[in-house]
Amino acid sequence: MEILMNVRHDLIAVFIVRETHNNFPSPGTPGEGEGGGFSGGLEKPPPLPSPGVPEEGEKFARGEKYEFLQMRRAASDYLGGSWQTVLGQIETGETAVAAALRELKEEVGLVPLEFYQLDQVSVFFIASRDTIYHCVQFCAVVSADAKITLNEEHDAFRWLAANEAEPAFLWPGDRQGVREILSQILTNGPSKSHMRIMPPAGSEL
Repeated sequence: MEILMNVRHDLIAVFIVRETHNNFPSPGTPGEGEGGGFSGGLEKPPPLPSPGVPEEGEKFARGEKYEFLQMRRAASDYLGGSWQTVLGQIETGETAVAAALRELKEEVGLVPLEFYQLDQVSVFFIASRDTIYHCVQFCAVVSADAKITLNEEHDAFRWLAANEAEPAFLWPGDRQGVREILSQILTNGPSKSHMRIMPPAGSEL
């Protein structure tokens, strides 16, 4: 008798990125409304040595132009206390893109200026459910002054400089997603135009 493992294909994740603010809040309590800051042992790193004013390309490579948003799961929720990005489930009749945009609005109250699919699909296994999960990943670029409105799933948020974001994510699949965003989207990599969902490829950004 053949026994097959459960497989689910209905999960999405959305990484949220904004242009870096010139003035960072001091490390301390994570933001619980509009603001946020460096905290939880992840303070803003000291500037890397560079002769003179860095060129624009240098800033991209060093992660000085962008920040990633993380939200802390509420203590009563699954994986409570962990820092994550937007995660959700595709509902019946929804496309993955529609689900991602809906979850982005529901969890943090944001509508993206630019929206990208990632080539990376995170695959992971949860033993207690004997299930393999496939999670489609996206990147949302929002305005530098975007206001974060958390739902009941989260109790705090923080912005992390792009060059310190990767190790701050819990799961290897998320860290790979961050690397893809840094190499292809934020640095205008060769696949960026093909990954863009909105505005449509070829339109003015």
